[in-house]
Amino acid sequence: MIDIIYKGRKLQGDDFRTARQAWAFNGVANLAEEPFFAAQQGETIVIETVNRTAWVHAMHVHGHHFQILNRSGSVVDEAKPWRDTFLIGPDQTTEIAFVADNPGKWLLHCHMLEHAAAGMNTWFEVG
Repeated sequence: MIDIIYKGRKLQGDDFRTARQAWAFNGVANLAEEPFFAAQQGETIVIETVNRTAWVHAMHVHGHHFQILNRSGSVVDEAKPWRDTFLIGPDQTTEIAFVADNPGKWLLHCHMLEHAAAGMNTWFEVG
């Protein structure tokens, strides 16, 4: 477990049960006030995701398609198909890249609904 901030406050003790937040990106559960990152339109974005849990997650990016650059413990398809979701296993690191060509505010979350509802979602902005 790591420290989790939810709605601007650090969860402690019974807060995890009452807030129903158990997952976080960089220690922040659910939608933070500030974006996970901000990009300029046309900028190339590289995101390294490290799964420090014992669960598999299906990470989904809204508004953009990406290619997987690197994935620890497995071979990346040389054809590098465009995707909007990738699976990441326990203790695995996956690096993706995309061009931020679609302006707006976009979600990045686990596509396993129980994980998303329990805090595993964030957002980014393309200006």
